[in-house]
Formats: sequence, C-alpha cells, structure tokens
Amino acid sequence: MLMDQFDIAQHPLNHEKAMKAYFKGRAEALLEVDARHPLADRSLSEFTGGLTCSPNCPRS
Repeated sequence: MLMDQFDIAQHPLNHEKAMKAYFKGRAEALLEVDARHPLADRSLSEFTGGLTCSPNCPRS
C-alpha cells in the first residue's frame, strides 16, 4: 500500500485522510475537462453539469 512506502502508520484516521486525498486527486483529474479536452462539450456530461441521462430517455 502507498502508506507503507512513505512509512505512514496504519491507523484508520491516516487511512481515511490518504483515501480522501487520493480520490480528490482523481476527481480533479477527471473533471478538469477544459484543460485536457478544449473541444469537449461539457453540457453532454452529467459530471460537468450537463445531461443526467441519454437524449433518448423519457423525461418526467
């Protein structure tokens, strides 16, 4: 595990903090669409504030 590589004690609080940083980094990388894909249409993804389902799904 990554915590072992940096000699961080295996404690639930340390694990929670490490996982929070890990997932925050992943989320920032995934949601940084403008920098990675300048021609991407952000309105087509529910993760960037766009559609919540495909254009063919029924709306209520």
